[in-house]
Amino acid sequence: MILQQLHIDGFGKLSNVDFTFSDNLNLICGNNEAGKSTLCSFIFHMLYGLERGRGRASRYDAYIHYLPWNATAYGGSLTFLS
Repeated sequence: MILQQLHIDGFGKLSNVDFTFSDNLNLICGNNEAGKSTLCSFIFHMLYGLERGRGRASRYDAYIHYLPWNATAYGGSLTFLS
């Protein structure tokens, strides 16, 4: 599978963002706090799911960490070529 396009409706600081990837190597770079790790986490959680923790563990889980800043809900899409 090859990731071709990505759209983020809301995930952490990223909202209403589109990425298009080329066929070969793609490099993601930027300043500190630009959203590079958030982008990687978005892809991971789109593939494997994002669950909310229970009890005390929920204060530090990924669900709380990546609450959308400017959107009302999590959302996005991935487009693959197989």
